[in-house]
Amino acid sequence: MQQKHQSSRGLPLRLILIAPFVIQIVSAIGITGWLSYQNGQRTVSELASGVLVQAKYRVKERLDRLLNQAQVIVQDNTFAYQQGKISLNRVGELQGYFWQQILRHLPSPQSIYVGDTQGQYLLVNSGNQLELVTRDQNQRRTIFKLDKEGNRQQSIEIDQFDPRARPWYLQAKQQSAPIWTGTYWFASGGYGITTA
Repeated sequence: MQQKHQSSRGLPLRLILIAPFVIQIVSAIGITGWLSYQNGQRTVSELASGVLVQAKYRVKERLDRLLNQAQVIVQDNTFAYQQGKISLNRVGELQGYFWQQILRHLPSPQSIYVGDTQGQYLLVNSGNQLELVTRDQNQRRTIFKLDKEGNRQQSIEIDQFDPRARPWYLQAKQQSAPIWTGTYWFASGGYGITTA
């Protein structure tokens, strides 16, 4: 009978008193960790959504500003052309006028150009280049490097080019009003859009 009494005493009293506290502490830590994890996931998700919304609005604002800026440049140039202030017959003056517009509106537009019904063409771009097609039967385009003040330097390339065959010219001529082209392959390489 004494042996039976000793085997029932197999669990120490200390373990019986400490075990519930340990279980409660481990449970509290586990539940707290799980709740923190869930709350963190929700917070990260809300933060990510907020960042995406902000990014969307910033991109839209920037795009609207750039597109509006391009339209204003076209309107200004159209008005200046109609008033006789700019002309492809005064290439040096037109080159300076476009150069000043590029500097004033950097980083956009990448380039400003004009072409006429005789096939004359002048382009000034932010990469310090001038493209020029003057009246001749061969429609030769001469590309010049420009210095930091927009002055013509050496000729770097000569090729055939007729601006009247370009999508920006054809679409603007067809509409007889300012337009945005669809995406097309630029003569200088790469896809883009143009307001004309």
